[in-house]
Amino acid sequence: MKTIDEIIKEGVDLYDATLKPAPLPTPEVAVLSQAEQDSALWSKIRGALELMLNNYRIQNDNAQGELATAELRGRIRQVKEFLALGEPPILEENPELPDLGY
Repeated sequence: MKTIDEIIKEGVDLYDATLKPAPLPTPEVAVLSQAEQDSALWSKIRGALELMLNNYRIQNDNAQGELATAELRGRIRQVKEFLALGEPPILEENPELPDLGY
């Protein structure tokens, strides 16, 4: 994968609408290992995220207007996504299989 500096040197317009977004991380990349979850750094980050989440929820309870509420709900979703890095991915036990007509 090229770095931003390499792309700039090639003269690619970073605002070109034809560029494809980066692929979403795979579950193996998007989840912390047990050692990472047990680290002091993750403990501090998780604590800060939990405080942010609580603060955003309180603000959401007192939000005035649709736009303010929507913004806070988006922030809450983002914080939850970061906190989910420390949780194992949820896999469906019995995913519904498509009917192939056999």
